[in-house]
Amino acid sequence: MPSICCAVGCDNKRWIAAIRRDHWTPTEHSRLCSEHFVSGKKSDNPLCPDYVPSLFSYLTPEQPVKRKRRWQSGEHSYSKDPILTESSAAAACSNEACQATMKKLTEECTRLRAEVCQLRDRVSKLSFQQEAFKDNDDKVQDLTGLPSYAKMMVVFTFLAGFLKVCCALCNICPSVVPSE
Repeated sequence: MPSICCAVGCDNKRWIAAIRRDHWTPTEHSRLCSEHFVSGKKSDNPLCPDYVPSLFSYLTPEQPVKRKRRWQSGEHSYSKDPILTESSAAAACSNEACQATMKKLTEECTRLRAEVCQLRDRVSKLSFQQEAFKDNDDKVQDLTGLPSYAKMMVVFTFLAGFLKVCCALCNICPSVVPSE
């Protein structure tokens, strides 16, 4: 019987690494108690902190080895050439193949920039931002079932306190810290 699962995507190796026991291979009878999971039980969601056990009482945390830098800032071995622009690149290309490649790349770059602009406009139209609801009670009614923007904001304000605690417990929003 193998000591580590060889299936693609299996996380047993992460579990073994999280446990940090020297010269230990898990068996089919090896178990972890609920004390090693943030919420008290294993999660099947890879984005949740309970996907891999994380609460252990290590004597010293593992510190990454600090290495000396080979070059200090300002001491670079490369030369500081000016940025290559389209006009200078065209002048640098002497043969027809290089010029044809340069023309294709320039056209593709122009096309991709236009596509990025279109996608940014599309995202801004499709995103649900607070300003989109401010003066549009019909949109609030259609999308939330609440009769007005003001009532939607009352509900959001009420739920905000619960979301801070939930996000902090699940580490979904690392910038949110629960209020004591």
